[in-house]
Amino acid sequence: MNAAAPDSPPSPAPPRLRDLKAAAQLLKPLLLVGRAGVTPAFIAALDEALRARELVKIRFSEHKTEKKTLAPALAEATHSRLVMQVGHVAVFYRPRPPAPASAAPPA
Repeated sequence: MNAAAPDSPPSPAPPRLRDLKAAAQLLKPLLLVGRAGVTPAFIAALDEALRARELVKIRFSEHKTEKKTLAPALAEATHSRLVMQVGHVAVFYRPRPPAPASAAPPA
């Protein structure tokens, strides 16, 4: 049995995965893999987008022949899950961490 890496998010259950794929259909790509390819700045931008939205669609306008290896590498680099990859588009999911409980109750 394969054990997941300790810092990787749990895989969504099949019904949840179906919901994520359906929601992804309505999304427009937020990021574009262009001539520069997958740079540290691109990974940081994807990480920030996942922090803000949980579900992010990217489009490969360049490096199309490498997309099958780049998409899983992006998921690993951002500790997200590759939900789907269709054509030149990939969708990533990372659940938001739970909000930290405040130490002092509000006044």
